[in-house]
Amino acid sequence: MVFSKWCCFTQEGDEDGQPIDLDGSNLPAGGYNDGEYWIDLPDDDRSDQLKLGSIHSSELYVHVKPALGGTFTDIVMWVLLLQWSCNTQGWFAEYLSQKIGQHVGDWEHFTLRISNFTGELCAIFFSQHSGGEWVNASNLEYIEGNRAIIYSSKSGHASFPHPGTYLQGSDKLGVGVRNDAARSKFYVDSSVHYQIIAAEYKG
Repeated sequence: MVFSKWCCFTQEGDEDGQPIDLDGSNLPAGGYNDGEYWIDLPDDDRSDQLKLGSIHSSELYVHVKPALGGTFTDIVMWVLLLQWSCNTQGWFAEYLSQKIGQHVGDWEHFTLRISNFTGELCAIFFSQHSGGEWVNASNLEYIEGNRAIIYSSKSGHASFPHPGTYLQGSDKLGVGVRNDAARSKFYVDSSVHYQIIAAEYKG
């Protein structure tokens, strides 16, 4: 939906960019980042509409792949989240956040690890900025039976297994990027709104 709402495909030296085809067919390929291309917002009134997003038409992109010698299957759920601007804690961190860090958006993901022996969910990987964490299925929160909840931090897009405030920085000094996660009436049901883009392995 973001692509159909006028997101721009921009190349070094071409500040205006060009519309992205809905199926992404005019995006560069090759498997590496040469820094020559990026996705940007249009430089007009449409930009504000894009920043608001459309959660009802949101869709996750799925990559299915083998893990740990084929004993598990990893289901990687990718989502493009627009308008990243970090929440900070501490005066120095707040100063830095005004100078660096804000950008158009991020591709974020969480990964479901499924046992190929039992078909059960074993763990979920939560991506968190430059890192992340694996959390065992027994330590997750669920809704409507066996559907795990993924909390996305306000403005920062990092994902967490539970609501709360998570500090990326120094807990001792209380300085760093603050990730706030909480229950909300706004959510995307990733068991329904998804599209498989790669599945080189099916267990």
